[in-house]
Amino acid sequence: MIRLVLAHMLDRPMPVALNTLLIAFSGALLLTLASLSQHLTTRFANDMADIDLVVSAKGSPLQVILSSLFHVDVPTGNIPLDAADALAKDPLVGQAIPIAVGDRFRGFRVVGTNLDYLALYKAKAQVGAIDIAADNAVIGAAAARALSITIGQKFAVTHGLSGDGGAEHDSHPLIVTAILAPTGTVLDRLIVTSVEAVWEAHGIEAHGQHDSEHVDDSDHDHENHHDDEDDHDHEDNHGHEVEDDHDHAHHDEQGANAQEVTALLIRYGSPLAAVRLPQKINEQTDLMSAVPAYETARLLSVFGIGRDVAQLITAGLALLGGFAIFASLWSALDRRETDMALYRLLGAQPPQLLSMLLL
Repeated sequence: MIRLVLAHMLDRPMPVALNTLLIAFSGALLLTLASLSQHLTTRFANDMADIDLVVSAKGSPLQVILSSLFHVDVPTGNIPLDAADALAKDPLVGQAIPIAVGDRFRGFRVVGTNLDYLALYKAKAQVGAIDIAADNAVIGAAAARALSITIGQKFAVTHGLSGDGGAEHDSHPLIVTAILAPTGTVLDRLIVTSVEAVWEAHGIEAHGQHDSEHVDDSDHDHENHHDDEDDHDHEDNHGHEVEDDHDHAHHDEQGANAQEVTALLIRYGSPLAAVRLPQKINEQTDLMSAVPAYETARLLSVFGIGRDVAQLITAGLALLGGFAIFASLWSALDRRETDMALYRLLGAQPPQLLSMLLL
């Protein structure tokens, strides 16, 4: 029977080829859609890296998630460092990772953060050693391939996240210490450095202890003045010192106020935090919380409409292919009526004839 089927197929090559292409094309479309849908869902889950909450300036929660986790949108604004530090100390917070974004290098975003951010994506160095202290930076695998960058190379980032314009921070170049191994996450497309490096590039100094040490020395000198003959000079000097200390304190306050981060990536410290923390942030602070799982589900639902339409089109093509094959079989049955009668005379049973047609 197999030989008879092959003989009939060779006798009618065009219909057989068309039917084969219809089946292959419909099947390929269905498999491709299923694969893309699975890849999209998996990629979103990998990029979220088990982050429970993202806290940023007030605006659109979806925009916060897109800009802080997926790095495909602009942030809603920055939040003061003292507010971020206060939130990180909340008992409901298990882990809080700051990120500072706003610069780019040849189209790839620069993210200021700490080593905990790299640990989220299980980052490992493919070349070099991971070090983002001071002005050091590590490059994601995809970014490194596109930039053709090497270990030890210095580069100046450009202010802004999109467009061709923007000032370059030439006075504070970053130094490449490592090229990361591929992770299959958003990290592959990023340049990661410290938050302090981002501040310095924008002319903001990290708040240190230098001024407080100066104040302590002044107080110490003040205590050591016991000469009665210099009482008047001492009072004058004391006045200058107080004025000096006031200026330093004012400078420190300005520096501290200028220190901001774009967002905090938060992991809950307890199951209770999932219920209380987002509401607490939104109602009792000037910040806004966004739940990645919820916002991603909304985003996927938008993509889901297009996916459903594509699946309907594919199912229609598959159905059309089925009708074409049925019409071809019906036509073949009409043309082979004599052959079928001959097969019956030779002892073939109806199930055998049906099997031959289907084959």
